[in-house]
Amino acid sequence: MSYKYLNMSLEKKIWIFLGAISSIIGFLVLLLLNVTFGTYSVTTPLFALVYSLAYFITWSLVGPYLFQKKNL
Repeated sequence: MSYKYLNMSLEKKIWIFLGAISSIIGFLVLLLLNVTFGTYSVTTPLFALVYSLAYFITWSLVGPYLFQKKNL
């Protein structure tokens, strides 16, 4: 593990974990839907990978800034 990850706050680690889990689930669901309906093509895994990476970035990087605690 990298030194930066060990020094992160618990809240940031939770957001990264949520991003990883949601991107893996999204990737698997897209592949499952595609194989189930028989429209499998070469570009589908690439699309699913791009989709899951976008989901991971949204959850782990943007999420903490959208839902951060406000100091009153």
